Amino acid sequence: RGRDVTGVQTCALPIWSQQALTLAPSQTQRLDVRSITQAARLAGTEGGVTVRVPSNGGNLITSHIVFDETVGISATMKTFERDPGEKPGLHTFRAPMMALANPDPVLQFPARTTLIPQLFLRDTTAAPLSTAVSVNWRSPSLSGTLSLPPVDIAPGQTRVLDLGNATKQLPSDVYWATVILSHQGRSGDLVPIATSFDETGRYGLQTPFAETVAHLWKGSMWHVDNFRNTLITVGNGGTSSTHAAMTLYYNGGKNTYTLEKELAPGEQIWANIGEIIRNQIPDSKAKTIPPDVMMGS
Repeated sequence: RGRDVTGVQTCALPIWSQQALTLAPSQTQRLDVRSITQAARLAGTEGGVTVRVPSNGGNLITSHIVFDETVGISATMKTFERDPGEKPGLHTFRAPMMALANPDPVLQFPARTTLIPQLFLRDTTAAPLSTAVSVNWRSPSLSGTLSLPPVDIAPGQTRVLDLGNATKQLPSDVYWATVILSHQGRSGDLVPIATSFDETGRYGLQTPFAETVAHLWKGSMWHVDNFRNTLITVGNGGTSSTHAAMTLYYNGGKNTYTLEKELAPGEQIWANIGEIIRNQIPDSKAKTIPPDVMMGS
């Protein structure tokens, strides 16, 4: 692999290994990627997996799990669907809460832990793909947008963008950022993965990319106790200002706590639920969450 001036690692042109599978109704098969790559004598440390189903192949669910037993870490990798018959257009992906090199103290990582924020970008097509990259960053007192040079990806290639180098000029208390990618093509042409782990692989976070935006989102559980905390972010993915409200439900849904804010395009609400409860921070209606509340939705 070589490294260019933008901090993007370039993998060698891809070498393929293909395997045919037949699944009975409701059957699950597990594949070991290490065994497949070793048997095919594929070199390298990163790449991509494509699962193709015939047009009459029925329904298929895939799950991709990465783990390291020595370090004691595991992660579920997101998969992306691709329809070759889709009409090409502009596609925008957002990773709304990516941890940068200096971890937020709220994560309680060991002192002097440094994260390595990286983007893995794969072109799943037979044509070159150019991807625009921007970073909306924030600190406790400042925020801004950093536009990076476009990343050109060869057909079937995986490129690695080192965001640590790209954002090293930002203030040291910039802990979080939203990474925005855009490209012309079809859904699934670009497979983006965002990770921020230290050099040991033991401490870090995974940040999934999503393309969907909507006027209403419903979440599941949040937890705050001696062992857990919850961070929530809500962002404006539109092109004009909008009034956003984030409501926390607790006490079996009988009580609510609402944060409201006028958001410019790309701006976000950031909520540290543990801090809201511990410091008895009032919401837009001057209500607080009782100190003994530990969960909600």
